[in-house]
Amino acid sequence: MADAAKQISVTEKDGAVVVQFRESKILEDRVIQQLGGELRDLVQSKPGIKLVVDFTGVKYLSSAALGKLITLRRKVDQVGGKLKLCEITSEAMDMFRIAKLDEYFDICRDQSSAVAGMK
Repeated sequence: MADAAKQISVTEKDGAVVVQFRESKILEDRVIQQLGGELRDLVQSKPGIKLVVDFTGVKYLSSAALGKLITLRRKVDQVGGKLKLCEITSEAMDMFRIAKLDEYFDICRDQSSAVAGMK
């Protein structure tokens, strides 16, 4: 059953929780809803989470996916955590800039600098 497949992979690195997406195009509503649920559950299970969302391999994301990221930031703030985004392609970064989200999110160049910034 494809719906049971996780949309994210989660690892820990130097005290930070690193999330990577399994899809290169985050466009379908079903995928976005599942992704939002997985991220919400992760944040709620770890108060004070230090979360790095790594966009390696993600080429496209919809405005609905950006909405889920905004919700994610609010949830992280509610539990007293930190959120950093990294490895965003120039195409995806254009979406963040157009929506003025490049100023809303803490965006790092690569995963190691995002993880290091959590200390």
